[in-house]
Amino acid sequence: MLEVDRPQFSIHDSLREVFSSPVYTLATKQYRRNYFSNEEVNAIPWAEFRLRSNSIAYTTIPGTNLEALVVPKSRTWSSQDTNVYVGSDDKLVQSFSDFSKEEFEAVFDWHISIGLHLSQMYNKDVHISHGFNPEDTAPDAHSVRSKFHTHVYIPDFQHRERVSIKDLSWFDRLKLVEPYSGLYYDYAKEFFDNNELGCIDLQKNEGHFSLTKSIKTIDRQYWATLYELLKGMNDKYEEIVEIFTDRTIESKTQHKRFIPRVAQERLTLLDHFLTKNQNWLTARSISLIRGLANDIRSATPRQTPNSTHISNSSQLWAAKGFSGAFNFRVSDLDQTINFDFAPRVISTSGATKFITDHPTIVIKDSDEATAEEISELKKFEDSFVDSIFK
Repeated sequence: MLEVDRPQFSIHDSLREVFSSPVYTLATKQYRRNYFSNEEVNAIPWAEFRLRSNSIAYTTIPGTNLEALVVPKSRTWSSQDTNVYVGSDDKLVQSFSDFSKEEFEAVFDWHISIGLHLSQMYNKDVHISHGFNPEDTAPDAHSVRSKFHTHVYIPDFQHRERVSIKDLSWFDRLKLVEPYSGLYYDYAKEFFDNNELGCIDLQKNEGHFSLTKSIKTIDRQYWATLYELLKGMNDKYEEIVEIFTDRTIESKTQHKRFIPRVAQERLTLLDHFLTKNQNWLTARSISLIRGLANDIRSATPRQTPNSTHISNSSQLWAAKGFSGAFNFRVSDLDQTINFDFAPRVISTSGATKFITDHPTIVIKDSDEATAEEISELKKFEDSFVDSIFK
């Protein structure tokens, strides 16, 4: 989509809500040198990536023609953290949306079984996160966009540092807030009111929504329903994009942002959309989307194409394409799986924050991991590989 005018869309209100509770940063550490750059990963085909990735394990996802590579991270979110890439020589797999319903079930059920095994071993919750923005090249977005991957880790709460809002840049503040997540929650609530998934706990949170299920009730219907929810949100997002732009592309930002329709055209199309979808949209969501239709403007360049410095509202680029992150929290102790969905519309990469009770921004640090931390990471990687082949 496009960029938005910062003061108009409850961003400040949302920030006040977020920062009314403690906010933290977590500095990542360097555990090993990068094998190659993110742009190289984006550019090379799967067969070459398989050879060059320095993976520590290779397997196929049961019931599919998809391969999985466990690839150690150079910078991690804790000393218990690794990446899993899934792909195929025969099929381009950039995000979850490239999976069939059967592949979606197979890939994430495989992940959950590993996560549950690790949760049992460590007696802690295990997070399985997937960030996606296959159409968006902006620095606001997830950096590896061309290959499906997950981030499997146990959060490091011990080394978090509490911060003040005034010490954060606008770019970092926007990692923690997404007013338009309420629109997705409205859709999810209507969706679950009309499905037969059974007992489910749907919760609205700041910047994301969550749903919780007992591990014992996770079955094919759960995965099929989740797949249809994500597909439905994607389709609804594309409907909303049509309100704001005819998908004409600008060139000045060097990130191919969409150019907005003229105001009267946007407002006319919005009226049609609101009439069609009035059964599930709340007053707050209608207000937000009307504000966007009234005040959206064309994106302008930043200091450099890959700059994260935002000095005015026209440099606040909204996500291009259906973007965001979702996260499974697997708890052997509670015997639950929690699914968190964090969309990215005006926020900066939703994949770089923990989805927890207290918002946490992950930031890069120049420090190198200690020998003890490297040993802990190696133990986790070995445990992960053992969980695959147990």
